[in-house]
Amino acid sequence: MCKNPSILLQPLPMTLVCIGCGKAFQTQRSLSAHEARCNANKQLTTNIYARHHKRHTKSKKRKERSLSESDSSESSQHEDGPSRHSPSPIPSFSIDVGEVQAEVEALPGHLPAPPSLVGPPPVVSARSGRHVRLPARYRDFLPGELLSLDHVPPPPLQSPPPASQRSDSQPASKSSEFRMEVDSFGLFRIYPNQPTHIPHVKTTLSDVVDAPTLLQTSAESAGLPNIIPPSEITVDNLFSAFSSPTAGLLMCWHYTKSTTKTKEELNRIWVYISDPLFNPSQQPNFSHDREYRLASKYLQDDSNPFRAQHGWTCSAVTIPLIKEGVKYTSETDLTLPTLIIDNIYHRSITDIMTSVFSDHASSSFHFTPFNQYWTTADGRNICIYSEAYMSAEMDEAHRQINAAPRQPDDNFERVVVPIMLWSDATQLANFGDASLWPVYLYFGSQSKYIRGKPTSGACHHVAYIPSLPDNFQDTYTQNHSEASTGELYTHFKRELMHAVWGLLLDGKFVEAHKTGILIECVDHIIRQFFPRLYSYSANYPEKVLLACIKFLGNCLCPRCFVEKAAVPDMGKPSDMMTRTTQLRVNNNAYQSAIKAARKLIFGGKSLNSKRVTDLLKDTSWVPTRNAFSERLSEDRELFNFFLLFVVDLLHEFELGVWKAIFTHLLRILHAQGGSSITELNWRYRATPMFGRGTIRRFHKNASSMKRLAARDFEDLLQCAIPIFEGLLPSPHNETVLDLLFDLATWQAFAKLRMHTDDTLSFFDTMTRQLGYSARRFKKTTSTIAKEPQAQETSSAAKIKKLNLSTYKFHALGDYPEMICQYGTTDSYSTQIGELEHRRSKQRFARSGKRKETRTASIANQEVIERFISKVDATREALRTVHTKKNQAGGRRTRTRPEEHYHIAASTRNAHDLTVWLGEKEYDPAVTDFIPHLKDHLLARKRGLAYNGDEYDFSDQDRSCNIIRNNQLFEHAFLRVNISKQQKPDYQA
Repeated sequence: MCKNPSILLQPLPMTLVCIGCGKAFQTQRSLSAHEARCNANKQLTTNIYARHHKRHTKSKKRKERSLSESDSSESSQHEDGPSRHSPSPIPSFSIDVGEVQAEVEALPGHLPAPPSLVGPPPVVSARSGRHVRLPARYRDFLPGELLSLDHVPPPPLQSPPPASQRSDSQPASKSSEFRMEVDSFGLFRIYPNQPTHIPHVKTTLSDVVDAPTLLQTSAESAGLPNIIPPSEITVDNLFSAFSSPTAGLLMCWHYTKSTTKTKEELNRIWVYISDPLFNPSQQPNFSHDREYRLASKYLQDDSNPFRAQHGWTCSAVTIPLIKEGVKYTSETDLTLPTLIIDNIYHRSITDIMTSVFSDHASSSFHFTPFNQYWTTADGRNICIYSEAYMSAEMDEAHRQINAAPRQPDDNFERVVVPIMLWSDATQLANFGDASLWPVYLYFGSQSKYIRGKPTSGACHHVAYIPSLPDNFQDTYTQNHSEASTGELYTHFKRELMHAVWGLLLDGKFVEAHKTGILIECVDHIIRQFFPRLYSYSANYPEKVLLACIKFLGNCLCPRCFVEKAAVPDMGKPSDMMTRTTQLRVNNNAYQSAIKAARKLIFGGKSLNSKRVTDLLKDTSWVPTRNAFSERLSEDRELFNFFLLFVVDLLHEFELGVWKAIFTHLLRILHAQGGSSITELNWRYRATPMFGRGTIRRFHKNASSMKRLAARDFEDLLQCAIPIFEGLLPSPHNETVLDLLFDLATWQAFAKLRMHTDDTLSFFDTMTRQLGYSARRFKKTTSTIAKEPQAQETSSAAKIKKLNLSTYKFHALGDYPEMICQYGTTDSYSTQIGELEHRRSKQRFARSGKRKETRTASIANQEVIERFISKVDATREALRTVHTKKNQAGGRRTRTRPEEHYHIAASTRNAHDLTVWLGEKEYDPAVTDFIPHLKDHLLARKRGLAYNGDEYDFSDQDRSCNIIRNNQLFEHAFLRVNISKQQKPDYQA
């Protein structure tokens, strides 16, 4: 599965020794507590510093004697001159801490501190001015990058060990590979060749974080972070697309941020009104429609300095309307009636590539893939899996394009462009049937932390797929005198989907896919870019349409030929073998079967006829030509489109397997009777919130599951173990708790933003365990449903078993291998596409809402917003005077992402410590509160590193702490800014 699946974690033995008495300890806490009382340690420390003081005094006397002799000699040479004696220096005492440390380390029995305990370099405190060495836990970096917070300077890079000192587990290096230095986390990269562009030095922390409590500049809110304006754009031509700078500023305010005008939006308009370019006297009147037309006309000129273009094209496709029992000579028979579907709005993928990779936004892209490794404390090097450009799929594509033959004059750098696609139909309004079916495109060369930020502008709308027209049955009846069957209607939907993709995969894209496309990047280097379809994220019904397989057929998986009856065996050795040995492949056998089936149905055979079924039923294929295969297959190699369809954690687990199991658990509680459901609802209501949206307040009736999103089901799972505990009798209670634990653990592994070979091995084991627990739960709960007392609540009660024969349950077994091949799931989760639906719904509110012009209006708004966001970001970048944004109107102060924490300085809510403890007399959380509080404060004042456990001081030491006025101050919020992904330390 992964590169080193057999690696086992070994704990790093560590012994801490008191330098005074030589006694050994296992934890830092116990050692510190001992050193506070150890007389031998105190005496040793005193003796060491006394010896250094004596040495310092002797050295000082020698310097003074030398200085005195020098002055006497100088005075004898200049007796008549003025005295040149300098004032005596002020006595000072300083000790070389390095010498003291060296002397301590030379003592017998002393062990050197391991590298993991060495803290970051000292910094100067902003409050006291003292040099403070921050604990290592405060080093807050973006995983795998060299981004740190302001209060922690980046640590110096360490060179990799010489070849002779590397361990046996060191990755093999080829002559053409380029190895980077090891960073402070023990991470290093290996590139297949020396990269010409490494983007991490140009990325800021604000580019990868997004929270409602953080400050945002106008450029960030506009959608393009840290834009660098081209040299040809100046203040004079910044708003050349509009009638005046004043009109341009108003359009920038209107088309950025929210479409709902709130008090925050009213505050934000002041930023534009106060701009020096805003001059109402030069704008006698303002018309939105006029400025809109001017901007659209401006974008028709591809040579505009913003490198922005309209890009949207309106096309039409034709679908043949076949009828069962009617024969046609071929698919091009002139007597075959057709249905023309027009008003299909789409953009050229190669034009999007050219626009993006020639723009400054591409400065954050990785042009060369790499493998990342982590050097553990015990000397092992294990592979890291996270981003798309660190994946095995990307590495293989890079090697393939560079292995292809070159022309004699072809010396350009070849770059893979991993194209990540999303598509999903969405409702545009709460009422009515207004809907949109967009196709979104992201570039896997960009960090997932930027792609996952909705305000980053990383998403590109490629097309809006139409549905079959409302009068389809009328049109079909006019041609064939009867309505189409359900099977035919589904067939026409598949034909429409692949006809649209035939438009998107046009001749320019196919040519670029074969020979590449030359683009001059912002660093003025011309590179040859090869687009590659990397992944396609969609829910199961849409995967079925795209993969051209039968919905819930006998072989229901779009990636392998697993049979429906074998789906419940997920995790068994036979199931894992099926996933690797029976993969779907676009080969000559598949092409021949589809060609023969289409010949039969155009010859008058029905879709369910025996001859067609014999060709397709065993593999659940359907007689539709796949657009990806037709357009991207070459003479020597067929494009295997089945590998495009990655897993979907949101629909497959949170809204799939977990929702089904939770629903079945509620059925069991209903069948049991009594107050079980009431108790469950009360427990969920009593669960407190946590963080900003981490755990939300539960609905008053969680068992009703009304209007719940995927995040709500995730919260239900995270809190499920204490909620369900004791609601069922033993041994069923233990069975349910085991299943809930396995579900929560599996989800935690699946949502990790960074994996290693070790965690993937654990994840694979957890997947097998989850399959066993689910099968055991199904068998046990079937017995519960048959018990007589469970059916006393209704005379017509039915036995309902948990259904494990679903594609969503089968897909859980693909996650470990998928992460190893494509990167972690947050890189291609459908949640990213669901978040982008918000923009489409915002544009619907501004459209005319007429069905005939709705899609055209949304497409036009998309290009205008994309252009104006560039104008607004460029305006912010060109401003010479950056005024501090007034955050009036918000109750809570917003902070910069570089600030590690924020707490108010208010002293309004004061509590007398004695009275407060008396009110909480029976609360176990305040047991020994004052001693623990003083221990914590004393350890902080003495500068002792906090390692998770407090130090235990004596009463005499605690008496040094005096709480002023015996008061504690209460604050409503403590806001901590910390990255969700921490250092990948998995040692026991």
